[in-house]
Amino acid sequence: MNLASTTPFPFTIQETSQTFNLPHLEQPRDTAKLLHREEFRIGAYRMRGGRLAEVLIGQKGKRGLRYVGAARPAVPRLRDKLFQMLRMLRVHTFCPFVGLFGRSPRHETPLPEDKVAECQWVEANVKVWVEFEGWSESGHLVNPRVIDLN
Repeated sequence: MNLASTTPFPFTIQETSQTFNLPHLEQPRDTAKLLHREEFRIGAYRMRGGRLAEVLIGQKGKRGLRYVGAARPAVPRLRDKLFQMLRMLRVHTFCPFVGLFGRSPRHETPLPEDKVAECQWVEANVKVWVEFEGWSESGHLVNPRVIDLN
């Protein structure tokens, strides 16, 4: 019996060794993205629902800590371990990032005001390894995520 001639579906079924050829479901093979890994310092964190939601990370330079993005921990176990470390740090009443709130015609403020209100500013002593896809034109990380503690 020829199944291909009797099926009303837009794909063909091959009868050889029970394999199905579904061309509309095949994924392109070039989907792997090149990821970069680099070490950054945590300058703040945000909580949501009693759990660590994300950390604000920066790069240490001559003028101080420069904000590069907000990253989420890659796995729940890392999130819990990171929160245990961060809650032991001294909390600041000021932002440790240089130029984060500076107004410039070329760049917008990278943090919305609602995020700023939820931030717990901390000493920038904790270093983390971050995996990201690249850098944006404004100097921030594209799709960052924390993968390990240093």
